[in-house]
Amino acid sequence: MVIGQLTATLHGKTVRFEVNADVPVVLGRSSDCAVRLTDPKVSRQHCQIVVANGRLRVVDLGSSQGLVHRGERCAECEIELGDGFHVGQTFVRFESVQEDRAVATAAPGDAAASTEAGGADVGATEPEVGKAMAGYQLEDVLGRSDRCTVYRARPRDGFGSLALKVLRLSPQADRATRERAAFEVDVRTAAAIVDPRLLRVLGFGRAEPWCFAALEMVPGKSLAAMLAGGQRLPASRLLPLLRDLLGALDVLHEQGLVHGGVHPGNVFVLDDGSGRLADARAHARLRAGEAPTFAAPEVLAGGPAGSRADLYALGCVAYAALTGAPPFVGTADEVRAAQGAQKPGPLSARDASIPAALDRLVRERLLAIAPTDRPQSAADALVELEDVEDGVGNGSARVTAPAASAASARRDAIEQVGEGRRRQAGRATVVAATLSAQAVVFAIHLVAAAALLVLAKAIWGFDLYALFGVAGPGGKG
Repeated sequence: MVIGQLTATLHGKTVRFEVNADVPVVLGRSSDCAVRLTDPKVSRQHCQIVVANGRLRVVDLGSSQGLVHRGERCAECEIELGDGFHVGQTFVRFESVQEDRAVATAAPGDAAASTEAGGADVGATEPEVGKAMAGYQLEDVLGRSDRCTVYRARPRDGFGSLALKVLRLSPQADRATRERAAFEVDVRTAAAIVDPRLLRVLGFGRAEPWCFAALEMVPGKSLAAMLAGGQRLPASRLLPLLRDLLGALDVLHEQGLVHGGVHPGNVFVLDDGSGRLADARAHARLRAGEAPTFAAPEVLAGGPAGSRADLYALGCVAYAALTGAPPFVGTADEVRAAQGAQKPGPLSARDASIPAALDRLVRERLLAIAPTDRPQSAADALVELEDVEDGVGNGSARVTAPAASAASARRDAIEQVGEGRRRQAGRATVVAATLSAQAVVFAIHLVAAAALLVLAKAIWGFDLYALFGVAGPGGKG
């Protein structure tokens, strides 16, 4: 009996396989393995996946690289729906289960489909500020999304604060069950990928009737909060932010995942100018109650959301960050109609300091209607972004924003230190070369003088020994 379907992804290429209750599945490079991987860092027989007590358990088979589960190396681990682990450079993920087990572990799409007609769940409740939940004290509300409330929380037995993301409780029991399953799958997906540019999931669990995820607290604000306060990002601050967001998307896409929820609420701008991306999803679908403002045309048309849909959404985020408003707003039908009827207005019309090269990247490349007209990948978009940064740095495009980010300032300082060291090294090289040249000239003169003295002795009988005040052979001193 089939228990689950899994995927193994290396550099964006995915192999699908199944695990059942009767036969362990061995992964490795050997042709004898049930799942053969081409990853050079995977051992011949790397690990096996078995079913234990109705759960999937991964056991290392003495490989050289071991297993990495949620950023930690281990000899074995259990994985649940949406969860995953690394073997070498390959990411293995528990994608789905058979239909007769779907009641307990419903796919995220089920919740979205059930609320498509009714929109957001009116009457959903949330925990009160000041209450305790699973060892956390809820201090205040940081924000709300279409289905969750995020609190500042303090561990009751520790120090510091974190962000506790709690799924609001639907009064409809069937819907609540589906939404809880969808939430837990999404959280496990986000927890499985660890990267400095992704907001880290510290843990997750249930505290009846709630389920929650503990997230790291970052020193900064969400882009949504900044825009709501009337704050825009100058190009000098947007460029390093875009670099981090594209890097985060590249990591997800390399693991075969599509983020599916790139919007200002999931983008965090840290105090040092860097960026974090939050809330990666198990399945890239627009949730009911979620604004279509940042959705790609192919998503609004009901098509599959590929990695280039994330790039379109990032283009909308960049446009909103620079101008204060996204390129199109309205219902899904209104946004889709506007996308097909017109291009977003020039960024320079909103802010003359925005470089033309950045305008082209955002409006003509990331916001292209056809996915094939966008960069092929986040990595390719990063290359195009570097070209924009080079142009700004060389003066071919000009940024007149008053202040650079702290990250840019630190980078400039590092470059200045490096330049100073290069200049010192250059001066030392010049001095050494000069001394060497002078030594060579002196040696030439010395040899020439000696040759003249020898010649003088041979022709005119010049007494060399008398010149130096010493006795010659056979003479007196």
